[in-house]
Amino acid sequence: MIKITHSQSGQKLSELTPVLKKQLAKRIQGVLTSQITKWRQIVITSTWFSPVPSPTSLIIATWRKTPEGFEFTYGWINYKGDQSRAEWRKSLRNWTFEPQFFDRLDRIMNETLNKQGSGGE
Repeated sequence: MIKITHSQSGQKLSELTPVLKKQLAKRIQGVLTSQITKWRQIVITSTWFSPVPSPTSLIIATWRKTPEGFEFTYGWINYKGDQSRAEWRKSLRNWTFEPQFFDRLDRIMNETLNKQGSGGE
């Protein structure tokens, strides 16, 4: 599981207007949903993952809203049984997946904070 902690000097996310909070939550949900598809594509198209897994039975990619925020879980079932190889493959996939994922979240957070700072809704 990835837990994201966002810190911002100055204005806090909790101080966003209700309209901007709702917009931010909706945009985060959109990013999480699109990243599920991206994660599945990365796993399926991995040349080192053979045979190609079924997206619904072996690939894990889910998100849910929690009282603290959002929880995004991703991975796959290691059906080959070799844990060290599975960890190595996961590190390679993370190298591809995580930078883009965190960049998208960072962009939408900054855009929302900038709207709040400029007084726009």
